Amino acid sequence: MTPRLIALTTILGFAASAVSAEDVNFTSLDVDVSGGISLAEAQAVAPGLTADDFAMYDADGSGELSEEEFASWVAASQSR
Repeated sequence: MTPRLIALTTILGFAASAVSAEDVNFTSLDVDVSGGISLAEAQAVAPGLTADDFAMYDADGSGELSEEEFASWVAASQSR
């Protein structure tokens, strides 16, 4: 398991979710294959994620996290 996934599991608290930490990555979260992660897709692994929190990482305001925005979310989670 990569350090990023460990941090996500610990900090975002999705260890209790139905998705295992090994399955959490950009591609697996983008269930609709839109090329971005929607709030609903992110909440599938981070149920406590609010729209306001999500918007902080959606830098371009597209309503989805790009791979770069997702990486920022992961990095920020590691620093908490």
